[in-house]
Amino acid sequence: MVVTTAGFAGSLLAGSIVQAPPAAANMGICAIQRQNLFGGTPTPPPPAPTADGVGYGYVYDADCAADPGDRVVADPAYQYNSTRNPNSVDHVDVGSYVVRFAGLGQPGGIAHVTAYGPDLAPAAPGEPPQTGQCKVASWRSNGPDQLVAVRCFTPSGQPVDRQFTASYTNMRAFSGYDYGYLFANNPTAASYTPDPSSQYSTNVDQPLNKVVRTGVGRYTVAMTGVVVNATYNSVLVSAAGITYDPATKRVVNGNVTCQVSGSYGSTATIGCYAGGKPADSQFTLTYVGKGNLFDAPNRPKSGGTSGALPSSYAWAAAGTTGTPQADWAFSTYGTGTMAQVYDPSTGITKVTMPPYTGWGDVQAVAHGDQAGYCGVVNWSDQAVEVQCWDGYGNISALPFNVFFTGRDW
Repeated sequence: MVVTTAGFAGSLLAGSIVQAPPAAANMGICAIQRQNLFGGTPTPPPPAPTADGVGYGYVYDADCAADPGDRVVADPAYQYNSTRNPNSVDHVDVGSYVVRFAGLGQPGGIAHVTAYGPDLAPAAPGEPPQTGQCKVASWRSNGPDQLVAVRCFTPSGQPVDRQFTASYTNMRAFSGYDYGYLFANNPTAASYTPDPSSQYSTNVDQPLNKVVRTGVGRYTVAMTGVVVNATYNSVLVSAAGITYDPATKRVVNGNVTCQVSGSYGSTATIGCYAGGKPADSQFTLTYVGKGNLFDAPNRPKSGGTSGALPSSYAWAAAGTTGTPQADWAFSTYGTGTMAQVYDPSTGITKVTMPPYTGWGDVQAVAHGDQAGYCGVVNWSDQAVEVQCWDGYGNISALPFNVFFTGRDW
């Protein structure tokens, strides 16, 4: 399954490497690689891939400025694959990456990406700070593996190298909590049901999930297969797809970002923007209520079975210090303390959650009707730092949803 127009993804997802300009032309804004703060690199068990390719994985791209054509095996401390195979990242071109989730080759499923790293210094005096956002360009199986193409852009739509976190799951198992996902692939349709291969919800006896376009870049998503519960749920959204203009040989909608405008019960409203203005876009969406982003079993504070994951999520209010609203927060830890601290000098919000360990995956998405986007600045034991920007790339205090998912070993 390809999320993009046909002109883009053919060679990229067929496994070939597109050569890029010399390194001097690379508009990289890569952050300093994060340090392992947790006492060494965990040793994974021997590979034991599943025969059917069903499962999930996540990865942190630590080397976003690797030479185009390079393949980087993800740091074991910040990547996971339920098949126990290693994940890797190909740097295809400036701002263009392919994440290989080995052993997870299945049609359908869902992918997400979040930019990593803080707002960096201007490239030259008088210029604005360098920032960038990433989107899911496409994903599909390639033999035994799942390939997820990621593209990163500046607010004006220029390709830019950026670190990121990315995740993929094709799980379809009721794990004891509300869960669902979909790929909204038809951005200009008034109302439609997404392809069944790219959507899922826990109550399979209900009608399929539905997307309604209410205006330019505005969508209402009805997750019809989850229990209507007004609290303790959260929604993650990633902009998806690209449009390639053969005449100019450029991507024309690279700077589109999507966010959660609001959510209540089994309904979510989504807003997509380009340069601060509403813009139609494809997007991926995952809904979770008291669980993790992968439809894997929850892991309690200690113990648990193989395949069970510790996780936490929270909704953080804009520019405030205090406690995230309990109705929109959850942790498999149980009654652990959550808190948020906003630093107005940097625009960074530090959210303390009880996620057991810093080894794992972190995703974030802006919330509300003010155009913007958010990225993960850093994460450590029980704390995640998030920075947000408005639609023009200026640091902005925005509310956001933030998610942490750990591993089962």
